[in-house]
Amino acid sequence: MNPSVAEQPVTEAEWLARYIVRKQHVRRDGTVKPDPFISFKYVELSVTRHLELSEERI
Repeated sequence: MNPSVAEQPVTEAEWLARYIVRKQHVRRDGTVKPDPFISFKYVELSVTRHLELSEERI
């Protein structure tokens, strides 16, 4: 990430994403368990920012 972007605070209107990559985090009915949303100790890896991207581009 560009250092100037990394220093910008996250706003309420900003889109963030967390990728669920472990099968154990998804229930049989397809819903996601709460574990993947608990803060990760390496905060720089916790979410991705999608500044100025449309939902289609993400």
